Parts: sequence; C-alpha cells; structure tokens
Amino acid sequence: MFSAWENSIEKLSKLQHRFIKVAQQIDESNTNRPGVCGSWSPKEVVAHIIGWDKEVIRQFGLFQDGLEKAIEHDIDEFNRKSVKERSHLSWEETLAELQQAHEQFYQQAKSISSKELSKNEEYKDWVEVQIDHYKHHTKQLEKWV
Repeated sequence: MFSAWENSIEKLSKLQHRFIKVAQQIDESNTNRPGVCGSWSPKEVVAHIIGWDKEVIRQFGLFQDGLEKAIEHDIDEFNRKSVKERSHLSWEETLAELQQAHEQFYQQAKSISSKELSKNEEYKDWVEVQIDHYKHHTKQLEKWV
C-alpha cells in the first residue's frame, strides 16, 4: 500500500509524463510562437517548468541537509531567469532537459525518508504546488496542440 507521500509523487510523476507527451506533440514550427501562457511560447512554458522542477530538487536537497523553511523567490524574476537561461536551447534540447529534470525529481523524491517527511511539511507543499503547476500548464499546451 502506498503512503500519502508515495501517492503524491506518483500523481506528480504522471502529470509530468502527460506534460512531456503533450509537449512532444507540438509541431516544432510552433514552439517559439507566443501566446500559450500570456506572451510565452510553448518552449518558454517548458523552460519555466524546468526551472521550477530543478528548484524543487534543490529545495529537497536543502531540506535533507537540515533547512526547515523553503528559500523564497521573487516569482516573476525566477520565471524570467528560468526562461532566459534556456533560450539558447533547441526544442529537442529543451524537451531533453525537461525529461532529465523529471527523472532527477523522481529519484530525489523517492530518496526522502519518512522521518524526513515527518520533520518538514515543506516537501509535501512543494509537491502540491508542482501538481497544480503541471495541471495548469498542461491544459495550456493541450489547447496549443
């Protein structure tokens, strides 16, 4: 029987796989066309998601090292930097980084012990935010396909 944590990370993993599958269906000629999420193109939405996946991985590592509260961000600035950092990548490279981030997240999440989870609610909070994040952006990309 799965724990609540295992259920949450499996739910997020399925949403991540769905997002990747939808992104892979976008015609490459449309990947830089703005309008998926405000002025963002599909590639920029994927870059944005990668940035947050990598930040979750980083935060989890910090929690495992003893940090009790998440490091807060200026969300708009974080999003801008995530998109800009990946602007030089091709669509294929962007999708490859997305898949790599998903695999890293999943391995990191599975490595967190029940003792660590009981000490820090931040783990669960970050996963719940990412679940909502993936649902939101998957719906946007689905309209684009």
